Amino acid sequence: MKKFLMTAVLGMFALAGFSQVKWDARLGVNFSNLTGDGDTKALTGFTLGVGMDYGFSENWSLQSGLMFTSKGFKVKDAFKARPIYLDTLCGDKSTKIC
Repeated sequence: MKKFLMTAVLGMFALAGFSQVKWDARLGVNFSNLTGDGDTKALTGFTLGVGMDYGFSENWSLQSGLMFTSKGFKVKDAFKARPIYLDTLCGDKSTKIC
């Protein structure tokens, strides 16, 4: 009985702590280009990822995530460059630090 009671109490604390965490999915479109020498055109890319917000209080929370981002450019009549990056997000919502 003691083990069950202790497990239930710790479960309630874990549930209350988990309620401050918000998960989200992020999806988007981007247009990237290379500036400088040459005749380049922008390519359409994508952004796809997941993120998590942990709220410490009503005014302050920590944000992190992992994003796959496609960027690139096209040189007229020559070639296309389309690398895919793995970007990380971290910081707080008000300052976007990291």
